[in-house]
Amino acid sequence: MTAKVAIRSGFFQYMSLGFLAIALIGFSTTFVLPLARGTFVAPLVISVHGPLAFAWLIFLIAQASLIRVRKVSVHRRLGWFGALLGIAILISGVAVSFHSVRRQLAAGGSDLALGGFVGNLIGFLEFGSL
Repeated sequence: MTAKVAIRSGFFQYMSLGFLAIALIGFSTTFVLPLARGTFVAPLVISVHGPLAFAWLIFLIAQASLIRVRKVSVHRRLGWFGALLGIAILISGVAVSFHSVRRQLAAGGSDLALGGFVGNLIGFLEFGSL
């Protein structure tokens, strides 16, 4: 007879679903809806970074779900994919930051463009370090 193992709390699973909902709402007008309508047009760097970021959120949901149902071995095996995905997001995010500041400065942007650039770089360095 095998003992029943309790399912873990759903906190992380629900939080990751919440993060996905926030991203879908936040990027609905600039990415999600144009992509769904087939009208999304952006430079390659943004066309790569957006799907990578959403893939990260789907991956987070999957990892939290695996732990919740105690599939730790699968969670660990997929962890290597997560590390590679995180590196790709870090690289693409820094590239998007450079693209954004160049575009803002070319349009007559001020020091605020550089401040946003530094803020983005700090955010991506935090992401990469965690």
